[in-house]
Amino acid sequence: MNMNMSIKKDITDVINYLSLKWKLNNLRPLESLFINNYVAIVYSEKYKTDVVLKILLANTHEPEALMLFNGNGCVRLFDYDSEVKGLLLEYIKPGISLKTLFPMDDNVAIEITAELIKKNACNNLLSKAIGFETVNQWLDLLYNFKSKKISSNLLKKAQQLSEKLLGLKQELYFLHGDLHHENILKSGNTWIVIDPKGVIGPLEYEIGRFIMNPIPDLLQQPDVKVIIKNRIDKFSKLFGFDKQHLVDWVFVQAVLSACWTEEGGSEVFFNYFIKFAETIENL
Repeated sequence: MNMNMSIKKDITDVINYLSLKWKLNNLRPLESLFINNYVAIVYSEKYKTDVVLKILLANTHEPEALMLFNGNGCVRLFDYDSEVKGLLLEYIKPGISLKTLFPMDDNVAIEITAELIKKNACNNLLSKAIGFETVNQWLDLLYNFKSKKISSNLLKKAQQLSEKLLGLKQELYFLHGDLHHENILKSGNTWIVIDPKGVIGPLEYEIGRFIMNPIPDLLQQPDVKVIIKNRIDKFSKLFGFDKQHLVDWVFVQAVLSACWTEEGGSEVFFNYFIKFAETIENL
């Protein structure tokens, strides 16, 4: 567990508090997921089944996004304690991720993701999406971030493309905001999404994260450019999107992700996003 002693102590107190409050037992921590959150499978006396206990260790709008999606193609939120940032979530079985379809069944993964985007990206939720940031606000980082690693050419191109894309007349939606392979899990015979960030923006933005993933597997493929082009073609046909706009969005998101990871993330992920930006630029 990548936590210092004080955080461990605090987490133990929160676990004990929520276990009493929600009548939970048989705690089974998922230590592989201890990055920004504490996650464990627990048995719920109330629901008479296994559920997921998640304690947020970073600021996020995930609980509010889950409430808005309300189980529509998304993991269900049973309960939430805002004081200690504790979530009680549906336990997804078998829980395998969309990553298992890569690379052999990439077209199937595209179709699954497209259906989930259509189900989740609801513009009728905009009036209820109070307090969520917009894609425009996220992209402000491209102008304000003082990078020591990203080339000025990449940053400048991302700035220019973001201005062009945001200047287009387009409908806005409430989006998941981080819809990649490992945030899409199999539940019975269907697929649902987990870990929404929640952001308001054009539907094209939602597709970019999928196209960049899975990490690092995608860029390790000898035919990576063929895979990316096929994804652009498929999504363009499924949604009627302009292909060049999709390419531009993916490039902008790759550079934005590099900014995020340079600001406070893994060097491995930073290098991946830079390499991806260069790869799609060369398309």
